[in-house]
Amino acid sequence: MSRSGRKTVIKPSPATARARARAIVTATEEKKARWARVVFGVAQQANARAKANSHPFEPLIALVFSVAFLEAFINELLDAAVSLSARTRNKKILTLAAVGQSVLDGGANMDLRGKFRLAKIILSGKRYSEGRAPFQDFATLIGIRNWLIHMKDTDVLEVVETQVGSKPKTLRRNVIKPAAFMKRFRARLKALGVKLPREAPSWLHLADPRVAEWACKTAVEMIEDMHTWQVPAVLQPFLKPYVGLTTIR
Repeated sequence: MSRSGRKTVIKPSPATARARARAIVTATEEKKARWARVVFGVAQQANARAKANSHPFEPLIALVFSVAFLEAFINELLDAAVSLSARTRNKKILTLAAVGQSVLDGGANMDLRGKFRLAKIILSGKRYSEGRAPFQDFATLIGIRNWLIHMKDTDVLEVVETQVGSKPKTLRRNVIKPAAFMKRFRARLKALGVKLPREAPSWLHLADPRVAEWACKTAVEMIEDMHTWQVPAVLQPFLKPYVGLTTIR
């Protein structure tokens, strides 16, 4: 209080003001990241129940929600980049935000695989080795989820690859025929130790605790891979809630 009776307002130093602003941004980005974490919690809990043999449907829940988690995660990552683009000059963030805005607005038609490809090439400068883990299992997991939800062996699975830039466009379309997908489906289940008949597998063959563990493990490995990308520091608060994920909660 000054002698005149007026309150003395002490302005923070520029450094203090910047530190406070960073703290607010950090808290905001961490809060945004929590919903995808909640979705994965459903998969983790279903996996735990599957291991306890509580219900044959638990592996199906774990599988579906593992994919739902990855979709929520990548959409929230794109949204975080868009939010951060107004207060950063980082080229990676600005590029991801420009393309991400188009994807989130529906202007760019991109599937879940395409979104992860996009994020990796922008943030790390590298492409996935699609014939190896974790992307190979990731693509198979998505295919099984789509097959399970739609229950159509005749569905054609389409992979769309887009260029990096403000206006994504299709560069390549790969049509995966049902026979090729079913071959990968059977190979994945066989590798897990699930016994299959000679005829096409049914959803009943997914009701196996090993399928639940594999689905959650694949989701965890996709996120762990992202932690190796040297993501810009301004995006680290978003990733913080996803450090040390496990397959069971």
